Amino acid sequence: MRLSGADITTLIGDTTITGTMLPDVAYSEYYGADGMIKAGTGADAYTGTWSVNGDMMCFDYGDPATFSC
Repeated sequence: MRLSGADITTLIGDTTITGTMLPDVAYSEYYGADGMIKAGTGADAYTGTWSVNGDMMCFDYGDPATFSC
């Protein structure tokens, strides 16, 4: 089922998502309703922004190479 941009915004804003990337590398990211991404602690902490473009969720971690939709 494909979600609309409005559905993505409603479901993701003010939510923490956890999962696994790559074999055995766990992550947890908080997606603020204001578009801010916060994750990690201490030396592993990072931030970014999320947005919706049409019906796609986009991520920006501050480096043009990391922007994706």
